[in-house]
Amino acid sequence: KEIAGYLSNIRDAEVMLDTFDSLFADVNNDPLNELKKKLESERAEQNVDADSLLEKLSRLKTELKRRSYIKKAEDHNLISIDATKEKSRQKYKKLDSTNRETFHDWRKAVKAYLYLMKLKKTESHAKLFRVKELAECLGLLHDLYVFDEAIITRYPEFTDYLREPFSNRERELLNQIHCFATKVYEIGGDVFQTE
Repeated sequence: KEIAGYLSNIRDAEVMLDTFDSLFADVNNDPLNELKKKLESERAEQNVDADSLLEKLSRLKTELKRRSYIKKAEDHNLISIDATKEKSRQKYKKLDSTNRETFHDWRKAVKAYLYLMKLKKTESHAKLFRVKELAECLGLLHDLYVFDEAIITRYPEFTDYLREPFSNRERELLNQIHCFATKVYEIGGDVFQTE
């Protein structure tokens, strides 16, 4: 977690550009070209102190060598895949379309479900692939929301240019997410309808 935090600014700069590119495949708009240059400049300003990163990685490696993972490997068998799936399903049922944080909470639960499936290696490839698709789509939605909040905060002068493409991309992702969710949880109904 510490290493991820150390690298988070670099990841954020990459996410901002990737999200911009997903909204605008071909930019022929002067204000948006200006925004893209600002985002590229932000990314170019990011750097990592290699010595500091290597020191953090070395510390992590030392800590891992000191621990015995035999018990840990047994412990994961006590965690039920079905219970983890149900927890993520409950998060899905409680989504609030006006509260982005509920989508973030659901995304974390889906990732926990996916990681446990990978760890146990007991599920079919098709089932694992469906959950992976859902997790990836939720990640793209999260990145879109991070992008939106960052633009509003740092570059509010561009928000009018982004409103329509943002809404279109959000709607597209929500539809994909709902489609994947109905397959993963084997349920139907309207998009994000709560029970």
